[in-house]
Amino acid sequence: MKLNAEKTQLLWHGTRQQLTNLTISQLHLVTVASSSVVDIVSTASNHGVIFDSQLTMSAHISAVCRTGFFQLRQLRTIRRSLTPDSTRALVQAFVSCRLDYCNSLLAGVADVHFRRLHRYRTRRLVWFPALVVTTTSRRSSRRSIGCQCVKD
Repeated sequence: MKLNAEKTQLLWHGTRQQLTNLTISQLHLVTVASSSVVDIVSTASNHGVIFDSQLTMSAHISAVCRTGFFQLRQLRTIRRSLTPDSTRALVQAFVSCRLDYCNSLLAGVADVHFRRLHRYRTRRLVWFPALVVTTTSRRSSRRSIGCQCVKD
């Protein structure tokens, strides 16, 4: 097996106190065929899941919320072509897909991180469809969000 040093990431796991004692920033790997240097990183990605050195999953949760919001904002470009029901279905599909992917890795995550995901889900499934479907301008969007949520 050949190691691709550009794609390889090394992540140390441990408590904050243990990680502060580490002084190494690169690992030199020598094999019979070649030698390469692998950088030690604070977060590493594997199959779309971002792991941090303390396994808090905070980087992954931030990425889920950030990319999910970006995808939903892209719906604004086609919202005039969609019915309100199809827009709600698309929003729910986007949100559910992002939250369900590798969610078993989030078992035991701290409540503060879980609350961020819960807020993302609640805001996107309740507030965002109202924003996408009913608003005509950014200034009036805050008023119509409240009205739409009460009606649903």
